[in-house]
Amino acid sequence: MLPNKIQAGAFTAVLYDCFSVLRNTPTDVLIPFAASNGSPVTHIRHLLSSDASEQQLFLSCLACVPPAIWAGTTQEVPAVLEAWEVERVMQLLSAPDPAIRLKVRHLFFSLSPASQTPLRLSES
Repeated sequence: MLPNKIQAGAFTAVLYDCFSVLRNTPTDVLIPFAASNGSPVTHIRHLLSSDASEQQLFLSCLACVPPAIWAGTTQEVPAVLEAWEVERVMQLLSAPDPAIRLKVRHLFFSLSPASQTPLRLSES
């Protein structure tokens, strides 16, 4: 049992590290890559499950990717997530874990860069 937990932890760390590289890559470099090769978000869609650990990993990885690469905010790269997946992310605003709720709020805030004030919602 222990090796499986170690392998799962290593997978989580490596996957997140791979996505964290995207956070520091200029969007103008990522857009042509995503337009010809597909968005990296397609590789984490399966993590949008009912497991809280997988939800955390999905949201953490997605937060590393500029919205232009997955949200359909540019003509070059269409929206990656299907309607049911977006709905599932929105349902996470009601998750029992406050860290998941906060990540979703930050994610939605990142979709509207014109906003100068952070989104403030009560935790209740």
